[in-house]
Amino acid sequence: MLKKRGYEVILPREGDQTVFVGERTTKAHQGKADLFISIHANAGAQSCSGIETFYCDPSYLTTEIHHGHKHKKGATAHVATKRGSLSKELANALQDQMMKAVGTQTISRGVKGGALQVLMGFQGPAVLIEVGYLTNPIERKLLESKAYRLLLVQGICKGVEKFVEKRFA
Repeated sequence: MLKKRGYEVILPREGDQTVFVGERTTKAHQGKADLFISIHANAGAQSCSGIETFYCDPSYLTTEIHHGHKHKKGATAHVATKRGSLSKELANALQDQMMKAVGTQTISRGVKGGALQVLMGFQGPAVLIEVGYLTNPIERKLLESKAYRLLLVQGICKGVEKFVEKRFA
């Protein structure tokens, strides 16, 4: 859908094969990607449900920054803070648009900061989306539905467009 709207899209895989975390960000960097979006289906207790979007929060990286070389600490902290701010903005745009697209079919678990490995390797705005819980019978049926997945994709695309219009236009 993003390709149809004129965006260049880099996929780390075309089928159901394992692609290690580092390989995902390496491929994104080699393709000179401006954004990194990792899409997942969650698992947990059967009662868990909802969509949530994570971004790399620099406050979780404090330990790593403080243990770095003293001349690089300031620059590292600045880059991490700027990247975290843009990532949070992207996460909010995506979460908002996905929830608008799916309506009341599921709940919003919100936008959350963290130190997720897949996000730390990308040097730009990066988010991880959990589109729902496969362990919840109702949500699993939604995720199996092509119509519901289309709504999610439309929300993700709209979120990307809103972010890009604000930050790159």
